[in-house]
This record gives sequence, structure tokens and C-alpha cells, in this order.
Amino acid sequence: IYYPSRQIQATAAQAQYFSRERRIVLSGDVYVLQQGNSLRGETVTYLIDEGRFVAIPQPPKQVQTIYLMQDR
Repeated sequence: IYYPSRQIQATAAQAQYFSRERRIVLSGDVYVLQQGNSLRGETVTYLIDEGRFVAIPQPPKQVQTIYLMQDR
């Protein structure tokens, strides 16, 4: 998926959009990139109104995230 207004790019085996709940569920080897930050997991849900990701790993694996901190 490509969501330019939120600077989100993501790949997955499957993507589902739930318009009433305003959420996107990505499943199957999910990789998300947003402003240099990345997230990998088996299932990732993006809650559109909250601007928040919820990631679930495939047991016994883990979720991997890389978050870049800005120097001030």
C-alpha cells in the first residue's frame, strides 16, 4: 500500500481495508516504512483515526521495529 498523506509505504501478502472501522489490516510477512521508521511482523493493523500501528508476530517469532531519533 502507499498512503502519501501519512508518508506510509507497506508490503504484505494480503491487505484488507475496513471502511466502517477505519482500519487497514496487513497480513503475511508485513513490512511498513514511515518517515525512515520501519516495522516488521506477521500481522499489522493500522488504526487510521489514531495514526497507530498494532503489530502481532507469528509465534515464536517477534515483531521488529527500527525507530530513528532526531538529534536536536
